[in-house]
Amino acid sequence: MPEQLLGRIIKACSHSGELVLDPFGGSGTTLIVAKKLGRRFLGFELSENYAAQIRSRLAAVSVGDPLAGADEPKVSAPATRKGKRRADVTRTTSAPVLIRSEPADVNRGIVEAFFAARDGFPVDRVIADPDLNARFAEICGRLGLPGKPTHWNHRLMNLRKAGYFTGLPRSKVTTFPLEKAEFEKYKFACEIAMQKFQADGIPFDKVLCDPEMAAEFDAFARLMIPERLTSLKIRWFALRLRKGESKYRRDARALKAEDRVALPRDYENPFGMRRARVPASPGLYWLQGEGRRLYVGETPNLRERLEIQFSADRFGFWGVDKQKLELGHRCVDSADILRPNQSIWIAKWKPEGNLARLAVAL
Repeated sequence: MPEQLLGRIIKACSHSGELVLDPFGGSGTTLIVAKKLGRRFLGFELSENYAAQIRSRLAAVSVGDPLAGADEPKVSAPATRKGKRRADVTRTTSAPVLIRSEPADVNRGIVEAFFAARDGFPVDRVIADPDLNARFAEICGRLGLPGKPTHWNHRLMNLRKAGYFTGLPRSKVTTFPLEKAEFEKYKFACEIAMQKFQADGIPFDKVLCDPEMAAEFDAFARLMIPERLTSLKIRWFALRLRKGESKYRRDARALKAEDRVALPRDYENPFGMRRARVPASPGLYWLQGEGRRLYVGETPNLRERLEIQFSADRFGFWGVDKQKLELGHRCVDSADILRPNQSIWIAKWKPEGNLARLAVAL
């Protein structure tokens, strides 16, 4: 339903501050328009997936935001000359999910649960850490807050973005033994996992906030690494990679022409090559197979990375015959130019396994 059309209906039938009820939430447009127009809102929706989408859309708009579409009724109203055919709908026996505006007492409850669960850590750690997040969800439930863990996590993240926790004493810093070395060894798995979910239309914030989806993310990343990293490390390394995206792009734009590395033209099958002959030095590599461009990687130790990424009993997550994989690599003199060149290679080659936001076209 066009927002402008719903806006005319809501403004004709209610005043600012009054309650708008939609017993069939659907995609939530009625509630979105009600919020933009300064009305309170109450909705119901049988589908958990639709309910989650409604919550996400509501969190992204504010009172006073403009309505989408043209003001002219003949432009904003949908054409009905041929009518509309209702698609088959699979009925569900689930209880309806209550969607309502977040009153101040719910926000206070979320904040109270966060302080009780956080153990001195910031919001990102509470959402990414399975143990802290389970404690946070348990307290939210005990306080009787409406919703489920996914909703509470989203609300906590939105409160942080709104500045609720500005001015707090400095939080604990999350560190791990050998963190830098492990990040360099395994960040490729985090990147590929992040890109896989984003290609399915699921942003990383949504992955982190949904405990079941976050567990799926962990499991997918573990398909690519021989050592069993904790879920917290996998998610934290992914967060670290995402937070570094702008620096990667900035460094790529500042890269000198003489430091740019050309894509390799020679290749080998990674499962047939003698990886012991690959030098343990900084380098870049590309991977393709069955006509698909799969991944561009960078590493301070090529030999170690190839041994990790191409463990024969693990490499099957792309659905490509591993005997048809082709890998090319180039050594470089300095590790400082690895990430900038990776960003440039991603833009030139557009592989399906790399984060598109890392790409820099020159």
